[in-house]
Amino acid sequence: MLSFRKVVSLTVLLLTALLFTGCDSKPNPEKLFNQGRNYYYGYNGCSVNKIKAIECWKKAAEEGHAPSQRKLALCYYNGDGVVQDFAESIKWARILADNGDPQFQNILGIAYEGGIGVHQDRTEAVRWFRKAAEQGNEDAIKALKKLGLEK
Repeated sequence: MLSFRKVVSLTVLLLTALLFTGCDSKPNPEKLFNQGRNYYYGYNGCSVNKIKAIECWKKAAEEGHAPSQRKLALCYYNGDGVVQDFAESIKWARILADNGDPQFQNILGIAYEGGIGVHQDRTEAVRWFRKAAEQGNEDAIKALKKLGLEK
């Protein structure tokens, strides 16, 4: 039989483990996203640690969490907390664009137009600009006008 003292000690250890598991706990995308923000910005008593933030967002993004996918696309594009990697940025942007996000459909249009992280391909650029423009994305509409495809 465990003494009261051992039960209390065990309880404290378990609660401490739950509080400090960070990104290593069972994936809960929203919690991982929030933990990533805490690390990224130094919120809620966390020290700024962009590497841990990226780890959290990557786990959440792999579970289909769109806000985490956005963070990763932008971090890889800007080299913020990771080595700049346009191809990795495009990987996450494409997932968002394929799921109907007009901002990232426009970003893919820009990427294909300029050959950023992908082979330059005007046809593919126009396809993505049109998808974004159909949803009212003003930047995509301007891009199509600039290409002489919209009035």
